[in-house]
Amino acid sequence: HALLGFAGSPWTLANYMIGGNSQDTTLARRLYHEDTDLFVSLMEKLTDAVTDYLEMHPADAAEIGIDDGSDVWLSSPRKKIKMVAKHSASLRRGNLFTTFHFPELGLNGVLSSSADGLTGCPEFKVQAVNVEPVK
Repeated sequence: HALLGFAGSPWTLANYMIGGNSQDTTLARRLYHEDTDLFVSLMEKLTDAVTDYLEMHPADAAEIGIDDGSDVWLSSPRKKIKMVAKHSASLRRGNLFTTFHFPELGLNGVLSSSADGLTGCPEFKVQAVNVEPVK
């Protein structure tokens, strides 16, 4: 079975994957009790799949007091949005990365005002931004 074009909460997705629907939670709850490590691993993977993180190098994050998994403000002269920081040593220092899965986050509004007329997607996906911890 595959899930295409659908993203619910991690719990809802787990119920679809384990039990085939979101109404009967018996099988998911059974997995939680019988193999907690497997269930936790599944929930972590699903959470990662349905979350737009702001990835940043751990050294950059440490310099400005941002812990892995903490809320941050991402801002440009156009807009300010709240995201969840995720440390990633694979990024070059000084660079950030994020996905654009969920329009309600408003990430496109942080970027360039030059946008495609049909989709509203910014012309460029590179933008100077400010990152700071949410206090």
